[in-house]
Amino acid sequence: MQIPQALYSSMRFVFLYADMYEFRKGWMYPETTTPYCLLRYIIEGDAVFHIDGVSIDVHAGEVVYISEGNILKCYSDDDFSFYSIRFVNTLRLNDNDFLSEFFSIPKVSKNVPDCVQEYFQALYLSASSSRIDKLFRIRGYLELIIAELVNHANRNEDPDSNGQDNQDSMSLQKILEREQISNKRSRDIKSDSRIQLVVSYIIANPTEKFNEDYLCRLACLSSSSLRRLFKLQTGKSPSHFAKELKMLAAARELLTTDFPIATLSTELGYEDPNYFSRAFKKVFGVSPMNYRSSARSEASEQTVSKNAINRQGQLADLHD
Repeated sequence: MQIPQALYSSMRFVFLYADMYEFRKGWMYPETTTPYCLLRYIIEGDAVFHIDGVSIDVHAGEVVYISEGNILKCYSDDDFSFYSIRFVNTLRLNDNDFLSEFFSIPKVSKNVPDCVQEYFQALYLSASSSRIDKLFRIRGYLELIIAELVNHANRNEDPDSNGQDNQDSMSLQKILEREQISNKRSRDIKSDSRIQLVVSYIIANPTEKFNEDYLCRLACLSSSSLRRLFKLQTGKSPSHFAKELKMLAAARELLTTDFPIATLSTELGYEDPNYFSRAFKKVFGVSPMNYRSSARSEASEQTVSKNAINRQGQLADLHD
C-alpha cells in the first residue's frame, strides 16, 4: 500500500479523553452521532455495535474504531467492560476518514497483538495520573495504538478474511485503481513547512485570539497566500481550523470539569457566553450543556466509577 508521504507530516492526533467503563448485563448506549473519533478496547464480554446502521458483533480482545461523524448505538447482554479513547484527527481532505481510507483500519480489529491492550491500559493510567510527563505519555501511547492497528490491518493476518477477496485485491485492475487514487491524493495533499509552522502554533495556543496578521508574519506569507496554502494542506481556512481547535479545547473542559459555561467561554476568549454556545453547537451539533449532560449520562451507567482526567495541563495536550 502506497501512503502519500505528506500525510505523515500533516496528520495530527489530538487527544481528548480516556476512561475505563464497566457495565452490567443489559447495558445500552443510545444512538448518537460521534463528534470525535473513538477507539475502544474490549476487556470483557460481547456486545453489538451499530455503526452507521451496520450491526457488528464485538468480543473481548478486539478493538473498535468509530470515526468522527459516525452514528453509533450499542448494547450488551453480558457484563461488559472496555477502555475508551476519544481523539480527533486535525487533517481533513474532502471529509475523508484517513485512518480507514488511507491506512485501512477496519471498524473492528480482531486478534490484535497483546501490546495493544497494554498501550490502552498505560494510556488510561497516564491520563488519570498526576505525573508531570503524562501529556507526552498519552500522545505516545495513542500513536503506538494507531501504529499497531495500521500494521495489523495491512498484514492480512485476519483468519476470517476471504482468500478470494485477497486474490481480487491483488489483481492488475485493483492495483492500478489503488495507484491512481494514491497518486491523486498525493497531488491533493501538499506538505509545506511554512504551513506546518502555522498549524503547530495554532495547536499549541488554542485559547489565543485568532490573529491572521501574526500568522502571516510567522510564515512569511501574504494573507491571500496563507489562506490558499493553508486550505490546500488542511482542507480548511486558518480561522476555521483555529475555531475548531478552540471548540475541541472546550469539549475537553466540558467532559472533565464542572466549570460553568460562562467561565469556560471566558477562558477560551469569548466575551459572550451565548455566542460561544452557538459556535460550539455549530461544530458539535449540540449545545455545550447538552454535550456535557450526554457525557455524564453515559458515565452514570457505569457500575464502577473511575477517575476522570485531571484538568491541569489538559489544553497543553494540543501541543502535538
